[in-house]
Amino acid sequence: MIAIISLLEAKQHLRKTSTHGDDDIELKILAASAILLNYIKIDIDASPLSVPWGEEEPPWDIKAATMLILGELNMNREAKDADVLSSAVRALLHRWRDPAIA
Repeated sequence: MIAIISLLEAKQHLRKTSTHGDDDIELKILAASAILLNYIKIDIDASPLSVPWGEEEPPWDIKAATMLILGELNMNREAKDADVLSSAVRALLHRWRDPAIA
């Protein structure tokens, strides 16, 4: 599974300083990464080499979208109506998404 952001980046985004809850944050990193990869139609179990940025650091817009998804997952832990693919996330990912042809 590809983790798009690091634990340190996630904790900085969520403004967490202690190590308490790191396991939960790591799970949310993986969930946010899977949501993003599914949206841009990349197999979540694929090799890191299969992503468009390869072995390089993910681009800023990919990281920013992942952090927005992570924030939504963290803020709305129990919500059934959480909008993890908000308009801001979709806008950041627009150029990365291969449109479906019906």
